[in-house]
Amino acid sequence: ASEADVKDILNLSASSDGRTTTVTTPRRSTNTTPVTPRSTRRRPDGMSREVFALTGGVGVQIVPKPKLSGLKEKRKLGPVAATAWKWKAFSNSARTDGVQLCHWRKAEDNPTDYQFAKYNKQTPIYTYTDEQYKTHFQDAEWTREATDALMELCQRFDLRFVVIADRFPASHNKTLEQIKDRFYTIQRQLLQLVMPPKDYQKHPYAKHRYDKAQDITRRQQWDKLDRRTREECDEEDELLDKLRRIDPATIQSQGKNRDAFEKLRQAAIASRTGAANHALSPPAGAAATPSPRKRKRAVEPEPKQKGGRKRGRTASANGTGVSSPPNGNGTNNNTPLVPVSGRAAAKVDMVLAELNLGALTSNTAQVLGAYNNLRQDVLILLDMQSLLQKKEYEYQLLTSRKEHLLHLLYPPTQPPPSSTPTTPTTPTT
Repeated sequence: ASEADVKDILNLSASSDGRTTTVTTPRRSTNTTPVTPRSTRRRPDGMSREVFALTGGVGVQIVPKPKLSGLKEKRKLGPVAATAWKWKAFSNSARTDGVQLCHWRKAEDNPTDYQFAKYNKQTPIYTYTDEQYKTHFQDAEWTREATDALMELCQRFDLRFVVIADRFPASHNKTLEQIKDRFYTIQRQLLQLVMPPKDYQKHPYAKHRYDKAQDITRRQQWDKLDRRTREECDEEDELLDKLRRIDPATIQSQGKNRDAFEKLRQAAIASRTGAANHALSPPAGAAATPSPRKRKRAVEPEPKQKGGRKRGRTASANGTGVSSPPNGNGTNNNTPLVPVSGRAAAKVDMVLAELNLGALTSNTAQVLGAYNNLRQDVLILLDMQSLLQKKEYEYQLLTSRKEHLLHLLYPPTQPPPSSTPTTPTTPTT
C-alpha cells in the first residue's frame, strides 16, 4: 500500500510543512435537547411478557379470536339438578283389549297416547251384507259359514294368510291359494259396488290382481328349491360358474358371426357387381373417354424414388399390393386380384393346391375374372366352415346342459315325460 493509503487508514493528514497531524473528531455538545421517551403501551391480551419486550413495547398484531356465536358452547360442569323420572301408566290406541301398561317417563311429560301407536297401520277390510252375499258372493265351492270364518280370521290376523290358513277350520279343507283367491275376489267385487269406476281403477286391488295359478306354480318351485341336497347345490354352483365363463364367449362369438355374415353379404354383392361391370365393359381395342379425375391424374408426373428412378405402379387400385401376372408381351392387365389377408391367404392357397390350381400363366380378363370368383368362393367356404364348428360346439354344450337339468328334475327312479335325447357325436368338418 502507498503512504497516502496508510495515512488515510490511520486518519493522519499531511500539513503544509510536511508534518503529519492527527485529525480529531469534534465532540458532541452536551447541551442537546433530550429525547422524549416512548409512550408506554399496554401489553395485549394473550401475548407473553417476553414477546412484548422483544417488540420494544410496540406490540404486533396477533391472530384474532374467532367468534364463538355459531359454535357449540363449552359444557358447564356445575351443580345441575337431575331430571325427575316417574313410573307412569299409558294407553295404547293400537290395542282393542283396553289393557293398561306402565313405563318410565320424565315427570314433566304428559302424553295422551303411546308414541308408537301411529305405526300400527292396518289394511281396511270391507264386509258384505246378507243381501249382497246372496246376490254377488255365492259360490259352489264356498259356503256362507266358511266365507264368514274367512273374513273374521282376516280381520283378526291382519291378512297374515299363513296364520289364517293354519287357523282355518280343517272341516272346510281349503288350501292357502284358495283362501287368498276367495278373499281378494270378494274385496274387488265389494269395491266395484261402492266405488266410482275411476276411483276403483286406482285402487291396489284393481291394479294388482291376485293370480292363483301363478302363486301355485311359485310355491311348487320354491318347495323343490328348498328340498335340494348339498350335492345338488354344489353342482348347481359349478354349472353357474361355467355359465358365467361361457356367456361372454357366446356373446363375442355372436358378434363375430354377425360380422362374418355381413362380410359374406358384401362379398356376394361385390362379386355380382363386378360381373355386371365386366359384362358392360367396352372391348379392349375401343378407346374410352377418360373422366376429368383420370385426365388430371394422367397429367401429373409420377413421384420419384431415391436415386431418380420412378416408382412403378404395379400395385392394384385398392392399395393392397396384389398385382396381376404379366401378359405375353410383358405388360400387366388392369384387372387386380382379390385381396386376401395374411392369415387367410395360406388357407386359400391350401384349398387351391387341393384343386390342383397353381400360379396363373395367362392374364386375360376371362381368366382373371374366373380366378377372382374362385378365390371369393373359397373365402366364403372357409368362413362357413368356421361358423359350422362354432355352432356344433354350442349345440353339444346346450345338449349336455339339457341332459343335466333333466337328470335333476327327474331322478333315475322317476322316468321323464319324454325320452331323454342322447348326446350327439361330434360331427366332422
